Amino acid sequence: MSTTPEISKTVTMPSQEAARYIGMSEAWMRKGRMHRSTDAPPYMQIGKSIRYLRADLDRWLESRRVVHGDIDARAVTEQQQLQEPGAARAF
Repeated sequence: MSTTPEISKTVTMPSQEAARYIGMSEAWMRKGRMHRSTDAPPYMQIGKSIRYLRADLDRWLESRRVVHGDIDARAVTEQQQLQEPGAARAF
C-alpha cells in the first residue's frame, strides 16, 4: 500500500499536485507565481483557483533537461551580453 498520494491523470492539476509532479515544493511554486518568475512553470488562474496544465509542466521539465555535453543556452546568452561592449545589463 502506497502512502504517497497519487497524482491525478487529469489534464489540469492544483498547485500541490503540480509541485509533487515536478519534484518541487508548493512554497517554491507559490514564490514563482508571486514574483512572476520566468523559472517557474506557467499556470492558469480561474477565479481564486490556481491550476497547472500537465502538458505545460512536461514542456517546462523538458526545457530544463541537461544532456551531457549540452550548454545551457541561457548561460551562453548572459555571457555574450556581458562580453558585448556597452551592452545594457538587465539584472
